[in-house]
Parts: sequence; C-alpha cells; structure tokens
Amino acid sequence: MTLPLAFGTITIGQIRLDLYFMLTGLTLTVVGLQGIYFGCLARIFLEYDGQAKERLRRIFRYNRAVGASAVIFVLGFVLDLNLAFHYVTNHFTLPAPSAAINHLAIVGMMLMMIGFSTFSFTLLFHATDVRYGSLDG
Repeated sequence: MTLPLAFGTITIGQIRLDLYFMLTGLTLTVVGLQGIYFGCLARIFLEYDGQAKERLRRIFRYNRAVGASAVIFVLGFVLDLNLAFHYVTNHFTLPAPSAAINHLAIVGMMLMMIGFSTFSFTLLFHATDVRYGSLDG
C-alpha cells in the first residue's frame, strides 16, 4: 500500500490513493513486521529442540542483519532529510500534500521503522544465546 505511491498520488477511476492510504500501509507494515518478529521470538522461547532458532540464526547473522538494518535506516533517514531540507529552504512551509517529496518522506519513515525493528529483533534474538550463571554447582 505504501511503495506503489512512493512517487505520488495514484487515481483509479473515482478512487484517489494518497497520503492517508500510504500512512495506513505504513502502519500495517510495521504492525505486521512486529507480529512476525514477536512470533519468531515466541517460537524460540517455546521450542525445545532448537530447530527454529538455528534456521533464524542462518537468516539473521548478527553482523549481516545489523549492517542491513543500518543501511535500511540510513536510506529512510536520507529520504526524510530531503523533506526537512525542503521545509527549511522554503521558509518553513510544507509542500502541497500531493507533492512527491511527501510520499518519499513516508517511505523514508517506513524504512526507518523497519530498520530499527530489524535491529532490535536481531539484538534480542542473539541475546537469547547469553547464559547467566551456571546450574553446575
């Protein structure tokens, strides 16, 4: 719902898809991603044979996942900086709601949230390997 509108409004017949549609898509994306990540963590904590954990460990290798999260976050931040720069250089006025720069800024916000969520999940996932204390006397 968000990415198809990245460069502006789309009109299909009488229906106009604009910023509010994008914000709904952003919200559903973030909630869905968090649901997936929490589901993965729940499975790790409730599974005793460790198969899911090993599968996720192959996908979310710490350095690679943190690096990808950083790249995604920075890309989103750059898209949002573009809007902030436009705002400051145009005497603190926002562009018209249908301007493509607003659409790109919403994509930037979504990327920042995805990057931070992925980083947080990776950190918590790898923290499940930390052992405190010992049961051996």
